[in-house]
Amino acid sequence: MTTSVGANARRQQEPMKTKQGQASAAAEQEAKGFVDRALGPILEHFPPSIQQTLRSRFCAEYLAPATAELELLLQKRLTDDEVRHWLFAPQPRQYTQYAVLLAVDGAAAPSNATAQAWTMLKKRFMTMFYLKHAQNWPLVVEFLLRGGLQILVDSFLDDDLQTRGQAIDSFVQITGHAAFDWFADPVGYDAKVLHSRMIALAAPSAGFLRAILTNIELYGKPDSTSAAAQGDGTADDIDSGNETVPSAQRLPGGTFVMLQILAFFLSWVRKFYTNNELRLSRELLDLLQHWPERTRSEEPEELKLAQQLYDDFSRWSAIEDSKEANPKQQETAAAPIISTGDAGNENRQQSYFSKDNVESLLQKASTSDHCDSAFEEAIKLCSMAIDANVGVLDARLLRATALLMQLRIQAKTSKTGFVDSENANRCLDDCRAMLGLETSNVDAIRIQVEVLRLMRLWADAVDLLDSLLTDVDVNDKFRCEDIAYFQTVRDEAQQEREALEALEAEQARKNKIRQAKEEAIFQALLLQQQPEDVRDVTPTVNDVNLGSPDTPSPQTQPIEDSDSTSMSSNSDILRRFTARTAKTSAARKGRSTKSIQDEPVKAITRAQAFLKRFYRAKQDATQLWNLVSTCELGELADAINTSLPEDCFPIILQAIETAAVRALSNTEQARAVRVAQLVQRAPRFVFYRDLATVDVQRSLGASLVAIEEIRQRLDASTLAA
Repeated sequence: MTTSVGANARRQQEPMKTKQGQASAAAEQEAKGFVDRALGPILEHFPPSIQQTLRSRFCAEYLAPATAELELLLQKRLTDDEVRHWLFAPQPRQYTQYAVLLAVDGAAAPSNATAQAWTMLKKRFMTMFYLKHAQNWPLVVEFLLRGGLQILVDSFLDDDLQTRGQAIDSFVQITGHAAFDWFADPVGYDAKVLHSRMIALAAPSAGFLRAILTNIELYGKPDSTSAAAQGDGTADDIDSGNETVPSAQRLPGGTFVMLQILAFFLSWVRKFYTNNELRLSRELLDLLQHWPERTRSEEPEELKLAQQLYDDFSRWSAIEDSKEANPKQQETAAAPIISTGDAGNENRQQSYFSKDNVESLLQKASTSDHCDSAFEEAIKLCSMAIDANVGVLDARLLRATALLMQLRIQAKTSKTGFVDSENANRCLDDCRAMLGLETSNVDAIRIQVEVLRLMRLWADAVDLLDSLLTDVDVNDKFRCEDIAYFQTVRDEAQQEREALEALEAEQARKNKIRQAKEEAIFQALLLQQQPEDVRDVTPTVNDVNLGSPDTPSPQTQPIEDSDSTSMSSNSDILRRFTARTAKTSAARKGRSTKSIQDEPVKAITRAQAFLKRFYRAKQDATQLWNLVSTCELGELADAINTSLPEDCFPIILQAIETAAVRALSNTEQARAVRVAQLVQRAPRFVFYRDLATVDVQRSLGASLVAIEEIRQRLDASTLAA
């Protein structure tokens, strides 16, 4: 019985193992096909035994992509297929991250496990860059724009010999690429930017020439494994010049490669940046002069090139012997190895876009009181790169960041809290362009959401975040932290949206009440101005229609809100005006219709005349104050009470406030206070202020408070006198 059960279990497991084996074989076949398509022509240049080793290694990397490790480094959600393409066959949108991948430093990792993962990533991507991607010029351009040359130079002294050799060889491939002639005059923005990246290596802080010399010096020291270098390894051996170096630290043929890089760079710098005259340090001249002894090389072409370089550059004295030499820098690590004048000057590099340059400008703007110039320069550099289609993703992200920083400052300093819609729309346009290039760009989404919040477009912010959160692929596009952020911000925006909708509903209700009041007043005015001999009967309250023909009159229509008293008072207004009309009818009997209407017509005429001058002066606060301060108060009162648009009240008050603060005489300040009081007491202004938004009310209140303080000072000075 037991045997039967065991046999049945084995029979059940055999199909499962068969399926697993078939799936594994299919995956291996898929990996082999992908690697052959991506790297087949490159692997053919290696001997068969090495081909097989490399193919097996790359298939293993295909089957086990470092997705989790790359997500941790790039701080974004990735799929296995994305990581495979990033390594073997990157798409154009993935080019921009190669600078990050090759610059990763395991020593800076937060933990040992992360350090090992980052080191593994760098080795994988450096190997693929050296084998294949260094010949992909569009990828190389994106890499160089993000400091790729300096990244390779930093690996010239890497502890791992393979990484060091691949970085050096990649540098040689880039400087000898058929797609770009480094010795041709740069034409176009992108070529000038590449030149600026190359000349930046001339600065002592770049460590480029020092890294070359350090690598060359390894070959001049005895091999620690050779019989000639047998010693006890004490300090005496080192002091006597017997310091040894393991042969494993030297690249085969490395001195010739280093000499070729040195020859390229010295010739290139001399042609473009030193007026065809380049001075070298004594250290470098001595190395070239004694190349055979210092490198132990016997390669004829290498020795010939070294002698040519020495003959060419020894025509000028060493840097240390020139009048321009700085004695304090001599014999130090910061001492220049070549004289480039201001070619490697930092200011020269900042004339072109780079991520480091713009980030430096934004840092300066965030810590400076006078930040406008830094913002303008940062935005200018980004715009130049975007127009030239160079580093577009970085340029748009940094320009959007600069615009957002400006909007934040404006929101804090503005009385109303509103921001410039033009800059806000430019920022949103950059975010949309970035999302068009990379739909899961979290930085662009965060900036877009914050701008919508500053503009108080809560409905747009909710719609944007809802579209992200309801996407079926949201978990594949974004990390858990990003999704949590989207949800939190969405809930906050929804609360603000509901509060705004409630406020708008309240304002609409108040507008309806105001319109009813104005209609009642208008009907009462018509009743007052109508000659008695024209009226057959005195209109009653029910004769006044405050709404549509089907709408009940204010006396019969029920009002359930808190402002019902205001609505019902309309009938009181009509009754008061009717009573006043009846009381004064006897006095008006002897006057004609024309004489009764003269005074309102004159008021409207004066108001229209004021408005014409007002519209010509409203764009300039000084001209507007000149108009307000010289016109007759009656003329201004007529305009305020009849035809002056309500949105002009804040403009007049701001002009009065500015003039009152700047006024030198008490007379001018008193005039400003008088005009402000006239505006403040006008019924139309009271309506406008009561129904305005909270921000407008704050702005009006701030202006009135400032004018009131001036009035109090005037009263105090009068009492003192």
